[in-house]
Amino acid sequence: MNATPTPAIFANKKQRPVPAPPKRVSIAQVEATDPGVIVRPGLRDEVVSTIHSGVVKTKHLERGQRVRPFVHDAPRGGERIVDKVTRLDGGAVVEVEWASAHPTSQHKAAYRWYDESLDGATVEHVVKVPGFVSYQEA
Repeated sequence: MNATPTPAIFANKKQRPVPAPPKRVSIAQVEATDPGVIVRPGLRDEVVSTIHSGVVKTKHLERGQRVRPFVHDAPRGGERIVDKVTRLDGGAVVEVEWASAHPTSQHKAAYRWYDESLDGATVEHVVKVPGFVSYQEA
């Protein structure tokens, strides 16, 4: 038995709308000031501004900084003034000498301190983002 299709069979099928083509999204920006004519994908520097929380790690303490220990998500204890910071064990442990009446102490490099003067300050960081950079032959 030979079956020959008729137009009536196709008339009963619902026509699906043709989807619109996807919009093109560009994730890289080209710097107009860049003198390079030939570009390649790479990483470019971008400055990002953030609001500082006031929390710093021991490895970032500096002389003259006034800090309080930051424990259980809040500043605790008395204020201390940093006099000298020395890295030990390849930087894993930091010895801090205090200008205030506190004895010299050793803390892990990631131990956190609260500096009230930094709280709410605007801090700028340079981050690498995808972008087109000028092509350079080696």
